Amino acid sequence: MGCGTHANRAALVRIVRSPDGSIHLDRTATLPGRGAWIHPDAGCVQKARARRGLARSFRTGNVPDGVWDDVEELINHQ
Repeated sequence: MGCGTHANRAALVRIVRSPDGSIHLDRTATLPGRGAWIHPDAGCVQKARARRGLARSFRTGNVPDGVWDDVEELINHQ
């Protein structure tokens, strides 16, 4: 979604759009809904955000800033 390179799921972070339409970080990668995977890397996240990667993946016009904040916080604490 961000850099476009492939990786093992264990090396990625999942963001999910749940059946009720809410979008959030899926830390366990087990929540139901449509998922999008991204490298836990600041450069990859920045590219995905600039290219509106989540909005395209989830076919929605609005992705809450809090989702990106959660991903960036996760990256900073690794």
